[in-house]
Amino acid sequence: MTTTSKTKSPLAAPLPIAIYIAQHAAAPQLYEWITALPIGVPGPFAKLNAKPTFASDLANALLARGDPLVDIALSGSCDDHETLLALWRRGDHAVRYAIAANPYRIGYFGLDASALRSVVEQPDDELLRLVFTNPSMTSPALGTLFKREGAFASVDGKAWLRAVRAAARAPVLTSDEPLEVWADRYRFARDGWGSYNESLGFTGAWGLVDMLEPTAEAAEALEHVLLNISRFSPSLERHGYGSEEAMDRGRSGELSNAAQKRFVHSALQKWRRENAPGDLPPLRQFEADYHAGVRTAIARAVAKVGALADELRASDDKSTRIGAYGKARTWTDDVVIQAYKRDGRDFLREAVGNPAFHERGAVRDKLRHLIDQFGQDPQSSRANAVDDLQDLRHTFRLVGERLWKRDWSRYPAPYEDLDGVPDIRPDYSLTLTERVEKIERGISDSVRRTLIFHRERIEAGGATREEAEDQIAPLWAIRDAATSLAAAMKQVAGGIEAQQTTLNRLVVPGATGLAAVLPWICVFALGFVLARYGLK
Repeated sequence: MTTTSKTKSPLAAPLPIAIYIAQHAAAPQLYEWITALPIGVPGPFAKLNAKPTFASDLANALLARGDPLVDIALSGSCDDHETLLALWRRGDHAVRYAIAANPYRIGYFGLDASALRSVVEQPDDELLRLVFTNPSMTSPALGTLFKREGAFASVDGKAWLRAVRAAARAPVLTSDEPLEVWADRYRFARDGWGSYNESLGFTGAWGLVDMLEPTAEAAEALEHVLLNISRFSPSLERHGYGSEEAMDRGRSGELSNAAQKRFVHSALQKWRRENAPGDLPPLRQFEADYHAGVRTAIARAVAKVGALADELRASDDKSTRIGAYGKARTWTDDVVIQAYKRDGRDFLREAVGNPAFHERGAVRDKLRHLIDQFGQDPQSSRANAVDDLQDLRHTFRLVGERLWKRDWSRYPAPYEDLDGVPDIRPDYSLTLTERVEKIERGISDSVRRTLIFHRERIEAGGATREEAEDQIAPLWAIRDAATSLAAAMKQVAGGIEAQQTTLNRLVVPGATGLAAVLPWICVFALGFVLARYGLK
């Protein structure tokens, strides 16, 4: 098949012509034309204010063809509810998968109540995932699932929990982008009603905390939801904050905070193993605490928004404290030391991934000191403790580097000899010498990261710092050679730039050709040195 431009599909012609084409064109051509139609951006709120891509008469003409190839194309591109529903009812397995993955339908378009129940009740995890993690899935649609309303009211409990678990990764729930960003992107009206609708999925998900019985199966599904959801937005009506309290502008914030605190205390108390329904077997005390993950997830979400962080860190429940360690934003040296004395390795595992510990300041240095102290602890002689030390250092380095690249003004460079201010200018705006310097810095930093990783790995095996340095000394020599080669390349680049300036004055054509090629010559030269004497 030939590639067709999105703006040249014959089906975008005036309606009578498009219908005639739909009735008489060959199926392979129709498939190509359907998938080439200009369609709006997929995603939540993408087309609430847009006209449907397919006019109903055109959709009916394509549907009447009854050709499997046309049906597949229509199933993956159409945004008309009735058309998709008719295709679904034909029962073809491939067509149903295409409808489930169709990013242009909104919410449950193309599915009626019976279809939704069949998706949830049948043991087809892939179809379930495609329906609920579709990029066009909306927050209100997920709210009906979490509240077990509409088509989901009569679904079996275990099947419904499977759907809840699948919906936990829906993009509309996991995205960190605020409503304003979604609204600007998809031209969605930012009014009170729009904000309320957008929050239904989040309040429904957090409503599961109060709604579900604390069984092991429910705890597993709820933990999966709360670990993935990006917003802490529980409904507080059951905890003393309703419409009347919201109208009290003078005390609204105070009343909301008090209700939020009651919700957190109630949730942490409810999701304990001893509160699970049913008779406890004699050896229950030796079973895993399936509810610990729920308490950790709740504490992470609460600490992330800055609420009750001190209280959660001081909790007598270790799972709650671990959740606070991973997301609490405010730390002092004294609080860090107390947390380390109380939970040791478990505290370090959570802290190395918390962005608050990677910001510029003394707390970052304190955490790094505690990681080194953990490595010198007599208990770290255990085999698994050696692995833990290596993992802690590696994670601390990777998280620090990722955050530094995201915002170098807030987070310091993860290595001592990295440039504190990265060059973020595009390559086309750099001179030839600046391009070579940028390549040199990138290779130098990459080599240094590799060297530090190997040195720490050798030290974790029991070697001293001096022994580790001796083993990686040849690699440092390679780095020095690469640096020397880069310095020579910069001299060459400086000479070429001087010649280019002269040639430009003489208006000689083709003077920029060599300048465009030289950075690649530098890359290949430095790559040859590294490959020849290599990091292995």
